[in-house]
Amino acid sequence: MDLYYALEAEHLCAFSDSQLIVSQVKGEYEARDVAMMAYLTKVKKQSLSFKKFEIEHVPRLENWQADALSKLASSFPDGHPKSI
Repeated sequence: MDLYYALEAEHLCAFSDSQLIVSQVKGEYEARDVAMMAYLTKVKKQSLSFKKFEIEHVPRLENWQADALSKLASSFPDGHPKSI
C-alpha cells in the first residue's frame, strides 16, 4: 500500500488468491493467529486512508501470471533480480 500512498491514490482494489485473507479483511472470517491479527489490523487501518478500498478473491488458477512473477522475483539469492 505504500506505493499507493506515494502516488496519492484515492481508490484501491486489491486482489488475492487467498480466500482466507480476503474473507478476514472483509470481516466475514475472524483472524485467530496472532501474526494474522497484526497484519489484519494494519491492513484495516491503512485501508481507511482511501476514499474507496476493495479486496477481491482471484482463484489461483486465474492468478498464474502474478504467481509466476512473485516466484521469479523471490528466486534471486540477493533479492534483487536483474530484470523482470
